[in-house]
Amino acid sequence: MKKWLGAHWKELVTLLLAFCILAPMLVMGWYDRPAGDDFDYTSAIYQARVSGGGFLAMVKAAWDSWLKAYRVWQGTFSSNLLDVLQPGAWFGEKAYRITPFFIMGLSWLLLYAAINLANRRYLKKGRLASATAALGILALMMCWEPYVVETFYWWNGAVNYIPGFFAAIYAAGLALDVAARWQTGEAHRVRGLVGLLLLSFVTSGFAHQIAFLNLMLQAILCGRNLLKRKKLPIALAPFLAAAAGFLVMYLAPGTGIRMASEGGHDAIWTVKAVFNKAISMAPQLFSVQWILSLAVLFPAVCYLVRHLPEELLPRRFPLVGIILSEVVFCGVMAVPYYAMGHINVGRVIDAIVHTFWLMSWVDVFLLVGYLHRRQILNIDRLPFMQSLPMRSVAAGVCLALLVFMPQGEVHSNPWLAVKDFFDGYSMKLAAKLDERFEKFNDPTLTEVGCEPLGEEKLATTYICDLEAPDEGEYPNRPLIEYYGKNIYLIVD
Repeated sequence: MKKWLGAHWKELVTLLLAFCILAPMLVMGWYDRPAGDDFDYTSAIYQARVSGGGFLAMVKAAWDSWLKAYRVWQGTFSSNLLDVLQPGAWFGEKAYRITPFFIMGLSWLLLYAAINLANRRYLKKGRLASATAALGILALMMCWEPYVVETFYWWNGAVNYIPGFFAAIYAAGLALDVAARWQTGEAHRVRGLVGLLLLSFVTSGFAHQIAFLNLMLQAILCGRNLLKRKKLPIALAPFLAAAAGFLVMYLAPGTGIRMASEGGHDAIWTVKAVFNKAISMAPQLFSVQWILSLAVLFPAVCYLVRHLPEELLPRRFPLVGIILSEVVFCGVMAVPYYAMGHINVGRVIDAIVHTFWLMSWVDVFLLVGYLHRRQILNIDRLPFMQSLPMRSVAAGVCLALLVFMPQGEVHSNPWLAVKDFFDGYSMKLAAKLDERFEKFNDPTLTEVGCEPLGEEKLATTYICDLEAPDEGEYPNRPLIEYYGKNIYLIVD
């Protein structure tokens, strides 16, 4: 045990730091409760449960709800499936508190799987190193996610974007790994290809932005594999699977209905809108926090470059790679403009920011790899690469600044989670909602009036209160249909 701890102390310290960043955010999940669209997708499942129909009746209700969403709302078949698994409908409203644990756990698992592909093939550092890297990257991304309340604490908002985003990363890594297996004739290559095809197809069934991200990544890797003279069917197969999933999603009846209701725009207008939005978001994207994230990751990038085979590093200046990374970023931004005509939703902005951070990290890897291969930069002679204490102190300082230094009046999500905890408002809000849910679940009541929850907005609690006086519209309608009662807001 002592020997093992001595050999893996760096991974354990990194795991501890990442856990300290994420722990306050997870703690606040205890006060999480369903809201808004959480009720819209799962009313039939709840009704099957409270009517005593049993588990099979709930499964049938979930299937019917999934098909209904595909036909009349949107064709995102993968995220629709996760929508109907909303835990509050299956196990009671308090079970909803598992939401951030589920989102973080699934994201970590997909990111771990992607990193472990490269680690197993080239670095040979063991699974603990892959697990550590995955949790560290996840902590960096979650630390400054602009609308974490929608993509971490709200089931319906989170499952449409976050799992699909990391699934697209895993599918990209798996495409590279499978191509290498077929090139060298390794074992399990057929099984790997089948898994890749399934993953590529399913990932295109998430939110339109994520589906397009998956399609773009697979198209780029398809081109790369063809240029590297990989076997043609193997190079094309994952892209075709992603394209098939995208068409199943895009051509769904529900997608047409929603796009017609949202009012999208043509391609020329979309390009102009993306250009203007990219300029307006530049201060938010090229922030001090983004620079600090690069500083924290830079030693890891240098280690990766130094230990990867030279043929994997760019021989020429990676201009094409940098341009393609910007195309991917702009493509993710273009989808909501084309389909809806705006980017006013927090979870949509989070997908854009995630993509920007990911693509910028890829650009840094390409640049460092090029400089190292051309011997313009000698990584081994960098001061922080020669001295572990210097490297550790520098990374620690950057990480502390990343967590504790505000961006204007905005603080990091771990900081805000601690603030929300000590303010106590989340606990009071959860108690108010539990009182509401107790009345909603009372079979003797046919009508329930509710006091307003209050105007305060929290970083770690998604609030979608009832509105007055129109009880027949959103967000009142989903509650009324879910519980089968006349539910209204009491107004003085």
